[in-house]
Amino acid sequence: MPSQKTLAANHNTKLFVLDTNVLMHDPTSLFRFEEHDIYLPIFVLEELDNNKKA
Repeated sequence: MPSQKTLAANHNTKLFVLDTNVLMHDPTSLFRFEEHDIYLPIFVLEELDNNKKA
């Protein structure tokens, strides 16, 4: 069973889903969600991979 501290910490945590446009505009945006969780769908990673140059 989670402790009260863990529950309190999870209560303030948000989940952000990043799309391809966000990462193409600002690749460092991944590191700006320190206290939150991020989710990268597999198709976002595939689109980024397809847009690589050389």
